[in-house]
Formats: sequence, C-alpha cells, structure tokens
Amino acid sequence: MKTRYPTLMIIIHWLVAVLVLAAYITGGNPVKHQFEGQIHVATGMAIMALFLIRLPIRLFFRKSVPDFNLPTWQTHLASTVQWALYLCMILIPFLGMLALAEKTDQYLLFGFNIPMITTGLDIEFDDIHEALAQLFIGLAGIHAVAALLHHFVWKDGVLKSMLLRK
Repeated sequence: MKTRYPTLMIIIHWLVAVLVLAAYITGGNPVKHQFEGQIHVATGMAIMALFLIRLPIRLFFRKSVPDFNLPTWQTHLASTVQWALYLCMILIPFLGMLALAEKTDQYLLFGFNIPMITTGLDIEFDDIHEALAQLFIGLAGIHAVAALLHHFVWKDGVLKSMLLRK
C-alpha cells in the first residue's frame, strides 16, 4: 500500500499553502497599497498557475495517491472540501484580476505591465473575490483541522503522507 503522495504533489501543496497565506496577509486594494498589492497580485497569479499545473498532475497520479481505507463519510467529505478548494484556487485569482480591472486600466507588477480585461458588467467583482477568499480560508481551516485529527486522534498516517521525507 502506498503511504505517501508523490513528491511533486507534496511540494505544490505546501507551496500553495505558503502563497495562500501571503495572499491573505497582503489582501486589500492593490492600487492603493503598492507594495502589499504587488505581493497580493503576484501570489494570486502564482496560485492560479500552480493550480493549472496541479490539476493535471492530480489526475495523472490518481493511482499514486495513498488509500487509507477511511470511512465513506470521511472520503466523501475530504473529496468535497478538496474540490471546493480547487475551484476556489482558480476562481479567486480570476475574480481578483477582474476586480483589479475595475480599479485601473493598467497595472504594473514588478515592472511588467499586466493587461486588464474589463467585462462591462455591473458586478462588484471585488466583493465576490473577497467572499470566496473568506470561504477558501474557512475550507483550508477545515482541511487543516482534519489533518490534525488524523494525526493526533486517529493516528492513521494521513498527515504524514503529505509531508516531505527527512
């Protein structure tokens, strides 16, 4: 039985976790707060890029994922939370770019001009972006608590399977 996720999946998982934390800490108006805004926009773009790398890897390595013979309810709940997190990883940065386009015609990110796409829709993308970000943090919290339960209460190796080897 496989007891670990593939190393590439582990690296992407923890890299995204760090980027999400950085994006959350630097959230706000990227036009008004230049330094924090640049970090926020860059981390959002990196999260989206890593998601676009992560999803095919996740689908390709499906058979390489450990099976811990968990109760059906845990498997379904974990899968639901995981796919909700994945959906957020693509929607939040995309909505963030639309929200940014509502504030400015062009955005300079570390010296590079990022083209803005305007929709012409009367939608507050900023509010949707922020609401989904809060949902994402809540889901990530559930994900983290579940990992800790698996490690400290059920002692089934689930958390260890997502840690890099020593």
